[in-house]
Amino acid sequence: MTQITVNKQSPLTSSRVTLWQQTSLLIALLINAMAHGYFAVVFPIIGREYTLEQWHISIILSVSAASMILFTPLWGKLCDKFGRRNIFLMGIGSSSLSCFFLAYCFSNNNFIATTVFWVFSIFLSIRIFHSIFTAGIHPAAQAILAETSTVNKRTKAMGFMGASFGLGTISGGSLAIFTGANDISLGFNLILGLLVLAFSICYKFLPETYSKPSKKIAFAIDLKIFLPMLLTTLVIIAIYSALQPLTAWRMQDDFSLNAQQAIKFTGAIMISSMLAMILIQSCIIPIIKLSIKQLRITGYIVSIIAMLFSSMVNSPMQLLFTMVIFGIGVGLLIPGNLAALSVKTASVHQARIAGVNGTFKGLGMAIGPVFGNMFYAINSTLFYWIAALALVILLTFTKRRSATF
Repeated sequence: MTQITVNKQSPLTSSRVTLWQQTSLLIALLINAMAHGYFAVVFPIIGREYTLEQWHISIILSVSAASMILFTPLWGKLCDKFGRRNIFLMGIGSSSLSCFFLAYCFSNNNFIATTVFWVFSIFLSIRIFHSIFTAGIHPAAQAILAETSTVNKRTKAMGFMGASFGLGTISGGSLAIFTGANDISLGFNLILGLLVLAFSICYKFLPETYSKPSKKIAFAIDLKIFLPMLLTTLVIIAIYSALQPLTAWRMQDDFSLNAQQAIKFTGAIMISSMLAMILIQSCIIPIIKLSIKQLRITGYIVSIIAMLFSSMVNSPMQLLFTMVIFGIGVGLLIPGNLAALSVKTASVHQARIAGVNGTFKGLGMAIGPVFGNMFYAINSTLFYWIAALALVILLTFTKRRSATF
């Protein structure tokens, strides 16, 4: 079993880690999330324009996420062997390469007269490559932030990590609104340029924060302690991953918007939800006096309310409002969950537990679109009821299993 130890002196207080060095990490996370956010908005809609069926799109999203499940723990382990910095840079470089491939695919009508099989295979291959070689980004980043923050600042550090993801997703959604369905290649080319810039900044300024311990400490998982936090990751990410294509499809099927309108309003919904999440993580969490457990429980309750109201909306604006509520709930829940995982893990194993958590994140990304598509085929609002029920069950489980966290 992992021995729980805490570093009283954080590298954050030393001259090795400056504010600019931490900022370089957060900027890279933001731009990587921008790439993900842009793809999440445009692909479910533009995929239909390329003659892909809903199940094609769901498989592409799920299989690529399954690849992340397999490789995230490996990257977490490799962080201890090759260093957090090297794994992080490899991930950002791979994200740049996959973005280049997507920009090429969407440029100059490269898929004209191409069979559905080849369109499906090309997009699937690109996303599998992306998932495998970028799976180390978050374990490395989470470990760097954990190793450069004291225990009482851990929730704040994880909040800034979540805020970077949220702000990046907002940027991706904003770019989708700007490009619409007609300039997809331009969007990916812009993101590609930003990813190359982020890689260059991190290569120059991001330090290595990991120091190998003089005595090897065995890594093991105590499920009684960690299972509630890992299941929290799985459920929330599964819901979020399912809502991305479902929201886009509802714009067309429930509210009768065309492809151009659907992309823009889906982007607006994503922006609004993520903006709420960022405000909670960067402005509210640092000043409120809630324990880690209180943050998680409050986040669950707010998220449940959001899912219930989302099933009852009758217009895009109403759905936007409920997704803002969901963003508030997730903004409370995720930093509390990451902080709980971090403080219950030995300092030398921060990347390893982040890798395990990444596996559950990948599993959520894999099953979310599949279950979302399955329930959507029955009824466009059924998934929201199922999601609310899953959150209620997990909230009850968390309260029983987690005395403090």
